Amino acid sequence: MRVLVTGATGTIGANVVRRLVAEGHEVRAQVRPESRRLGRIPASGVEIRAVDLRDREGLGSLVDGVAGIVHLAALVPRTGADAMGYVDFNVAATAVLLEASRRSGRIERFVYASSTVLYPQEGFRAEPFLERDKKIRPVGMYAVSKLAGELL
Repeated sequence: MRVLVTGATGTIGANVVRRLVAEGHEVRAQVRPESRRLGRIPASGVEIRAVDLRDREGLGSLVDGVAGIVHLAALVPRTGADAMGYVDFNVAATAVLLEASRRSGRIERFVYASSTVLYPQEGFRAEPFLERDKKIRPVGMYAVSKLAGELL
């Protein structure tokens, strides 16, 4: 299966890419145009596409020819982003990928990475998070943007 992984040079993204390649999948890796972490991605079995999450046309074109999407890319709080940055990078990008998926008619699986900010906890938790564990009122624009992605 050909799988698109957004945020492919992030910690989770790079591990997902390596795992998919090891399992025999073809991977299309979305990376930031200015990324300096391409070395995290395996050299073979991966098509690297440098597309900014705000580039709606470029982002939509990434869906062509794939059957699965693992959407991990996001603007995170440590970047010092403002409210509209979270909307552009997290909410709009997710909406573009979902719409492109709907239009393609070929997507078998769409995996969206939310955030632990919506599932607060203290210490180790052995049991999985369930919908009822979700924080109803997210605090901060990053949390709001991740909840919006889940709702989309």
